[in-house]
Amino acid sequence: VLEDDGVSIWYDGEILPGEEWDASIKKRLKVADIIILLVSIDFLTSDYVKGTELPTALNRHEAGECTVVPVIVRNCLWQKKLGTLQALPKEAFPVENWSSRDSAYHNVVEGLDKVIGEIKKRYIAVRQDKQIDEDNLMIKESSLVKLRNLRDPFQSLMIYVRGGRFEGEKYNRMYTSRNILISDFYICKYPVTQRQWKQIMGYNPSHFKGDEDRPVENVNWDDANLFIQTLNKVSERQYRLLTELEWDYAASGGQKSISLGFAGSDNLKEVAWYNENSNGGTQKVGLKKPNEIGVFDMNGNVWEWCENEPWFKESHRVIKGGSWKSPLVDFVNGSRKLWSPKYRYNYIGFRLAHDSPM
Repeated sequence: VLEDDGVSIWYDGEILPGEEWDASIKKRLKVADIIILLVSIDFLTSDYVKGTELPTALNRHEAGECTVVPVIVRNCLWQKKLGTLQALPKEAFPVENWSSRDSAYHNVVEGLDKVIGEIKKRYIAVRQDKQIDEDNLMIKESSLVKLRNLRDPFQSLMIYVRGGRFEGEKYNRMYTSRNILISDFYICKYPVTQRQWKQIMGYNPSHFKGDEDRPVENVNWDDANLFIQTLNKVSERQYRLLTELEWDYAASGGQKSISLGFAGSDNLKEVAWYNENSNGGTQKVGLKKPNEIGVFDMNGNVWEWCENEPWFKESHRVIKGGSWKSPLVDFVNGSRKLWSPKYRYNYIGFRLAHDSPM
């Protein structure tokens, strides 16, 4: 009857010839959800029962790991060892004293059925709690990812730039070598926008307001680095400014370069907002044509602060790319200027980079 209800039953009569019976019994005692003790005088006087079976069963019962059910088979002083436990059959009336043993064992099965029902409820509750915990963990992890992404508006905008040999002198006359090795890095598709700055810093320093998808400007080199420090704290990532070499390499198209005159075209108007088409101010990022690696606004809109190369000892900082007010001449020969890191202008912004996948 119990097996039909999905209960797996084991008793010591199932120990096979040659099998270690002590090890088999101990193994079952340690894993059973219910331990039924068929109690008689023989049971209570057994050294094995007293030394092994009872201590193991009662210790597990007390710890809440299983349910011990005494079934009183014959008259005996079972209360001395098991008096704290509710026994079967009904009112602990020994099986041998029932007028019908079938009725006695039927009563035992009914009692066990109730115990099994309670154990099943506990299992279901545990599974539900575990599922809730797992669901909550998934929700928590998902929320953390979403929160992290909300805190980091740049993660999906970073483009991988495979490093390689860069003919620096060909692109920018300041480089004395024509064969510079560039390591892999990541670059943001766009300059940092007013919306992104405001999300991290809580205010908008820009002169040209009205569309927060314009690049942030009116920030000096120190401001840009303070933004990066704040962003790295909330995003738990390691953003930084581009070095001048990285900027030139990315602007030229990296390994995908087809040696165009500007960053993405031989026609400046296709890729840049400058003094001939900017209407006297910055414009929304990403409206012009990208270059070979998918980066926008490398020319025009705003000059971009860079990190000085280690060998470059000037106290001033490099700005790259030209701006909305730059004439055509500013976009040739690497479009490079030296500027005080303290100065803020409405034509200087910056762009982010990082070294490894995040």
